[in-house]
Order: sequence, then structure tokens, then C-alpha cells
Amino acid sequence: MLIGLAVGRITKDAELRMTKNGSAVCSFTVACNSNYGEKKQTDFVKIALFGKRADGLHPYLTKGTALTVEGTAKSNSWISKSGEAKGEIEIVANKLTLQGKSVSNGTENSNTDSYVPADEITF
Repeated sequence: MLIGLAVGRITKDAELRMTKNGSAVCSFTVACNSNYGEKKQTDFVKIALFGKRADGLHPYLTKGTALTVEGTAKSNSWISKSGEAKGEIEIVANKLTLQGKSVSNGTENSNTDSYVPADEITF
């Protein structure tokens, strides 16, 4: 098993959908920056949440929200129609830490201790 960690900002509002058996799936992408100046690089990591976690966290996963995601990492690769090798990284989230936005009113705050293990959210 590979453990994945992504720190960055959500690129667009998370999408919530249901599987055939009625389980919720929440998907979004996180932009992660590395290096600085001319060597700056941005990687985009797909994130997936399942079940009650997906339902409960979906309203807070909006464009621009800063967060840290920890979970199981998977890499997918394929050959495009043009013959180019493509690849992506996806993390199935186990833990999320929302940073920079207050859950109550959406305003910026300096509290980055808002760690909530995704499996400990009660409904």
C-alpha cells in the first residue's frame, strides 16, 4: 500500500455523486506547488472520498480551500489516442485537514489546527 499526502488548494468545487448501490462519492482535485521562482512546479492530484465522509465534507470542499489530504495513493497510466504516455495520481482520502477558511462563515483565519479525521465524523 502506498500512502499519499497532498497539501494545496482545491481547483474547483467538489463533485458529489452516488454509486449504483447508493454510496456517496466525492471527487475533487488539489493543486500542489513545489519549488519557487522560475523552478516553480504545480502538480494536480485527484482526491476521492467515499460514504458518509463524502456526504459530510462535500459542503466544505470548495474552490480555493486550502487543505492537507492523507490516504492511499494510486497511480494510473495509459496511452492517449495520439500515442502519448499519460499518467495521474489519485488519493483515496483517510484524513483531511481544512486550512485557511472558517467552516462557519467562509472567512480567512489563521487557525490551521482544524484537523478532523475523516473516519471520525459522526452523522
